[in-house]
Parts: sequence; structure tokens; C-alpha cells
Amino acid sequence: MRGGARIICRHAKPGEPMTANAVTAWFRDLYVRRLGWAGYSSHCGRRTFATQAARKATTVGGSLRDVQDMLGHASLMSLGANLASGLFCP
Repeated sequence: MRGGARIICRHAKPGEPMTANAVTAWFRDLYVRRLGWAGYSSHCGRRTFATQAARKATTVGGSLRDVQDMLGHASLMSLGANLASGLFCP
């Protein structure tokens, strides 16, 4: 990043974009090794975001369809599965 703090990732080559697996490994490293949180994953953050967005969507003129679109879900059923799995992990 220009003019700011640099994030060092040992899961990707310098100057190369991070793959999905590298992002997952980075979050696992952050949660477990640096913060000592067991049982959390990058997907927990996604589910928490989805739940919070669904709760707040209607207060700002949005809908569950907007949340579905942001997350790239094919149907409201698949969005509902993420929301039903709980707000926070584990």
C-alpha cells in the first residue's frame, strides 16, 4: 500500500495477488496464531457480515435481495443457510 502500513503475507509471493487459499490461510494465521482464537475462519466473518447486512438492509432502504447480490448467492435459500448458521463463530 502506498503511504500506509504494509501487510506482509507469507502465504503469497511479494507483488503477486493473493489467491483465495492464501486469503484463507492469512485469516487462519491471524485468528489462531496472532489472536489465539480457536474455531474461527474467514467464512465466519462472511457469515457475520451477511447477518449484520440482512439486519440493517431494510433500515437503509435495502432488502435481502441486495444482500444476496452482494454475497453472490444464486438464491435467497442459499443466503438463508448462511444467516441461519448463527451470527458469530464458533
